[in-house]
Amino acid sequence: MSPVLSNRAGLKSLLRQVVLLPPLPQNGNVDHQTHWNSAYETKGDEVSWFEGEPTQSLRLIEQFAPAKHSLLDVGSGASWLLVRLAERGWSDLNALDVSSTALALLAERLGGHADVVTMVLADIRTFVAHRSYVTWHDRAVLHFLNRDDDRIAYAETVAASLQPGGVAIIGGFSPDGPTHCSGLEVRQSTSKEIASLFGERFTLLNAEIDTHITPQGNAQSFSWTVLRREETPRTSHC
Repeated sequence: MSPVLSNRAGLKSLLRQVVLLPPLPQNGNVDHQTHWNSAYETKGDEVSWFEGEPTQSLRLIEQFAPAKHSLLDVGSGASWLLVRLAERGWSDLNALDVSSTALALLAERLGGHADVVTMVLADIRTFVAHRSYVTWHDRAVLHFLNRDDDRIAYAETVAASLQPGGVAIIGGFSPDGPTHCSGLEVRQSTSKEIASLFGERFTLLNAEIDTHITPQGNAQSFSWTVLRREETPRTSHC
């Protein structure tokens, strides 16, 4: 197991900018900030969603993201994704997570690249972007939103956050994937269902299935969906 955060008190000194967006709501009896902080504090890189190399995300970003403009990684955790993008010359990277522990771990991982990453400590259910982005990346956040109103609000947040012509790259458990993750129920989806959720303001560019192998050696089926934010809603003709 990789070491977990050794000095959480040094979080502010590790980060170039921490944007705090209150409040962080509870969902039923679940305090999400406490839940995810505990996961990272006790498991580090042994959390089931950890990837030693974010191959799938990097490939989709390189294929569909409009050049090396701004990118928001939703539920970034302590992923290597932003490290790899910074190494490839991206200079406007943004990490959003509900876990301060995860963001501090990410800051340590970024090392000398930390100056190109802005950290946003927020719950996606209450997140309001104070700027726009060209690329929205979400690996395994939307599938934790089980309620229809939360999912509709998520799609509205993406639409409000993305510039016209920007892309949303969203990965979550497919119908063949797990029904629970980290002790929480998830909502499996196809790319068709994701595209339907986002409606006429978005065009489906790509849909595919990928298999993630957890650090414990278990296979998890992910649906990956790439959507483009249109300048005006598409119209349908009979």
